[in-house]
Amino acid sequence: ASFCSSTWLGDWTAQEVEFPHIAVEQVTDSSGAISVQSTGDLTAKPTATIEGLTPLDESQRSRFGLGQSADELAYEVAGDTYRAVFRVERTQPHVSARNYVSFAIREGLLVAHYELVYVIDRAHTKRLVLELPATTPTALSIRGVTDDVHVKEYSQTTVDDKRVWTALLAKAHIGTVRLAVDFEQRLSEADMAKPITLPLVRAANVAYQTQMVSV
Repeated sequence: ASFCSSTWLGDWTAQEVEFPHIAVEQVTDSSGAISVQSTGDLTAKPTATIEGLTPLDESQRSRFGLGQSADELAYEVAGDTYRAVFRVERTQPHVSARNYVSFAIREGLLVAHYELVYVIDRAHTKRLVLELPATTPTALSIRGVTDDVHVKEYSQTTVDDKRVWTALLAKAHIGTVRLAVDFEQRLSEADMAKPITLPLVRAANVAYQTQMVSV
């Protein structure tokens, strides 16, 4: 049997989950074991609410047909009265970025091309964020550079004179993800008559980043 609560599919970093109580009817005595195994980017830890259960070490787990994985929590059940609550946490990814920016300035037009190389460690993520100056246009394109990276959708908000773009990938990735951002911006005669401040990009929510620019 399987069960997935509505809160499980939301955007959360940690939550408490109670182990379902399974009782066999019309028995006078019962015993057995329960186990909790974390997969993917999740980790489970016991809370103070562990009642009617005895932890099993590696040598004892084989009696119940359980594995000896260090990531698996196992408890012996004595009787049909027990309660177990576990804290489930999502491992947060560690992200760094290398940004490559090129500009072409033509008569009355600025052509901008950015490539952001995100390096994702520790956990998967499908949400990447970048920032551009608020003076940049809202009509631009964000796409994956390699065949295995597909941008499902992207949106922007303006915060403190910055356009904050959020790219939602079709699936969660770990490792290297390359995104390309392109736009063209019209320049007036007044813009061309004075020094132009080039709109540099910034990868948001990363531990560190580097940037190379060409004109």
